[in-house]
Amino acid sequence: ISLYCEEGTPLLLADDTVMKCLPDKNSDRSMSCPEKFWCHIGATEHSWYCCPRSRKG
Repeated sequence: ISLYCEEGTPLLLADDTVMKCLPDKNSDRSMSCPEKFWCHIGATEHSWYCCPRSRKG
């Protein structure tokens, strides 16, 4: 599966897989992105992953 973030690269884990996330802030904290990242929502939950926040914002 191709992974794209508008700016930068998806957040990678130690094993070089992307960090998956859930968009719901009330969900499991282990599935939320770190402070400087946001949860990209793709067509399926397999394409939900953490992208870096824009440096412009």
